[in-house]
Amino acid sequence: MLCLKIPCRGSPKALSFSGHPEDLQSYFDDIINFCDGFGLSDGPEQIRFALKYAPLELADLWSHFGSSSEGDWARFTLEVTQQYPELQEVTRNKFYKLRKVLASSDTILTSSLGECYCLFHCFSLSLKKEHGPQTPCSPFSHNTWAACAPKHQHLYRPRDGPA
Repeated sequence: MLCLKIPCRGSPKALSFSGHPEDLQSYFDDIINFCDGFGLSDGPEQIRFALKYAPLELADLWSHFGSSSEGDWARFTLEVTQQYPELQEVTRNKFYKLRKVLASSDTILTSSLGECYCLFHCFSLSLKKEHGPQTPCSPFSHNTWAACAPKHQHLYRPRDGPA
């Protein structure tokens, strides 16, 4: 039998969720990385650990989504995040702020490019969750390439973007 040393809830090595909606995506990412570290990458296991390390009152609420999602991690996270409508507003505000900065700037520092990519990726995930997997949201789509300053476009050429 496989023996894994998985930390108990509340232990110093255990994952934790602050309870703040803006930390939710980070918590889900931590769960994925945690499970991958133990070779447990199937949906039901990820859901089990998300519930295990969440605060008790949230784990109780989220457990209903664990059964309704039928072990599908993407569906579970979508159902949970839909309980926090302010998350969509925060993501949209960041996107529009980023768009405004990009429109008023001819160049982007390389350090800002990473932030640009992260914000775009978060926004595209939000759209993908809202509209389902049929939405084409590849991490480096034509829109991401177009958002990069001309000075940096040669570094981040998308596979399907302009030449």
